[in-house]
This record gives sequence, C-alpha cells and structure tokens, in this order.
Amino acid sequence: MQIGCACGKVSGRVEKASSKTVNRIRCYCRDCQAGAYLTDVDKVLDSHGGTEIYQTSPALISFHHGLENIGCTRLAGKGLMRWHSTCCNTAIANTLEDRKFAFVGLVHTCVQSPEMGDARDQLIGAQIFDVNTGGAKNGPIKRIGQRRTIFKILSGVLKAKVTGTYKMNPFFDAVSGKPIVKPRVLSGEESAAIYQKVDQD
Repeated sequence: MQIGCACGKVSGRVEKASSKTVNRIRCYCRDCQAGAYLTDVDKVLDSHGGTEIYQTSPALISFHHGLENIGCTRLAGKGLMRWHSTCCNTAIANTLEDRKFAFVGLVHTCVQSPEMGDARDQLIGAQIFDVNTGGAKNGPIKRIGQRRTIFKILSGVLKAKVTGTYKMNPFFDAVSGKPIVKPRVLSGEESAAIYQKVDQD
C-alpha cells in the first residue's frame, strides 16, 4: 500500500498490507474531529464527522523520501501525536508518545494507492469498523467491531514488545526512541478554539 502526501514530497509504503495486518476503521470521537482541523478538515472528515483510519504495525511502514517534511502536532500535552506533512499539510498518521505501544493509525488522506474502491477493498478488506460512534453527527451510527479492533491492536502491541519490533518505527529515532521531530503542542486557547469549531459544526 503506497502512502504519502498530496504534493508528492513525502512518499512511502506499508509492507504486507492485508486484512490481517490492517484494521480499517472509522472513528467519530471528538478528538479525531478536532485533529482534522489541524490539516484539511473537509478532506479528512466524512459527512458524519468520521475519519477513516488504517491501524497497523509501525514496523510495516517505511518512507522512501521526504521524512524531513514530516511534522507533528498535539492538541494537548498528553494527547495523541498527530503527524502531517509540512509541505502541503496532509494528515498522515496518529501515534502515542511511547513507541513501545507499537501502533500507528494512518489517516486515509495519506493513502495514495490503491485508491478508494474495489482495489483497496481487495487489498485490506471491505469491512470498515465504526468506533466511538457517540460523537457522530447528522444521524445515529451503529457501533461495529470496537471490541475486535481493540483486541487486534493489543495483540499486535504485545507481539511487538516480545519480538522487539516496536523499535522499528519511522516516526521515532531507532536509538533514542524519541520522536523524529519535536511535537508542537497547541496552547490552551488554540485547542479550545478548535474544539469550539467541532461543537458548532
């Protein structure tokens, strides 16, 4: 699965992408809706406020070029690390601050190939699990597959800890374990302004 930014300065791939290695979800939580405002909200969110995310192991992700064009923002000091391109502000991925929790959620806007449709369905499965549906807008959304999603993530995290593959993470330095760039943390005022937009939409 080819990944990258809209302008092409950042490009990479997810090795061995399949329904076994990738969780395909839509998240409707308030934090993901707020995170969309850090990039292009109209491209990230669907009409119900959901973000399609591809959860996978960071060890399967590599970038061919443009790593220097990747930045990171956090809505708060303890919030998710939200990775984006600094060249064209494409939303790329979400991670936790500790690389030992070997989990990456790739935002659909960074997936270049296969494009949405049958080809992508064939590669990683057509089933999309809807999670955190309490935050959905414009009508109720039925929650589907949340327990299965959590179990699959935790199983992958445990395996990565046992095998040591958690160290293979393109968003963190292999030696120090620190993020490849210092995250920008929004001020309280900046964060409050974004959440206000979420609540008004």
